[in-house]
Amino acid sequence: VRLKYKGPLDNTVQAILGGVRSACSYVGAKTLKDLPKCTTFIRVTQTTNEVFTTFENN
Repeated sequence: VRLKYKGPLDNTVQAILGGVRSACSYVGAKTLKDLPKCTTFIRVTQTTNEVFTTFENN
């Protein structure tokens, strides 16, 4: 994904790191290397998102 950016990235990087820390904590991964061992990654497409949005709105 390419995004136009301007200015410092500190806040953005800190937010991403916080999300990764939270994900590791949630699945019980003690290190980043353990993350793939503790979870199954699923690629989500726009179509998948639209299907779930339909159910959420009803």
